[in-house]
Formats: sequence, structure tokens, C-alpha cells
Amino acid sequence: MRQPYLAQVCGTIELMQSVEQALANLSKITDSPLFVTLGKLFQDAGHEIALVGGPVRDAFLGRKAPDLDFTTTATPDQPLPILRGHLDAHWTSDASSAPSAPASATTPS
Repeated sequence: MRQPYLAQVCGTIELMQSVEQALANLSKITDSPLFVTLGKLFQDAGHEIALVGGPVRDAFLGRKAPDLDFTTTATPDQPLPILRGHLDAHWTSDASSAPSAPASATTPS
């Protein structure tokens, strides 16, 4: 019998899902019109976009993510024109990163 996976999150120990369960959780999260729209918009503009951070961690912990974090191959000045007319968005990037570094996007819930 497999031992459960444990993770320390904010000082507490939580039971982690198996990789198979986590991937199933991510599949449920990403099977929505939001992800299809984001993927198509960025692909049509010649860029990639990926779900990262807390939502991926939460999938392994079997929790619902309170927000969504994305990274993209687009430079920091490119996402807003890609999304204009489609979604509201707030954009952040690491101030110490080079202009060609991927930006992180958070869409409001």
C-alpha cells in the first residue's frame, strides 16, 4: 500500500494528492471557456500561456485555488493588447527581470 504524500503549507502538514489525482484536478480546472479563450488568444498572437503557482500547488493538495496565476512567452507589454476586448486583467512582472522575461498574469475571479 502506498504511503500518503504530505506537504508543509504555511506551517501545517497537508495530505497531497497523487500525481494522477493532481492531473485530474488540473484537467477539471482547465476544462473551462476561460482557459480555451486564453489559450486561443495567446496562440493566435504567437505566444504560449501556462497555469503556474498556487493553482498547481492546490491541485496537488486537492483544494480549490482562490485565484489563477499564468505565465506567458509574451513580453510584459504584449498581454494587454492580446486581451483587450476579451478579458479584464491585472499584470505584474518581477521588476528585476529582463524585458524579455515572461510576465505573470492574474485574472480577477
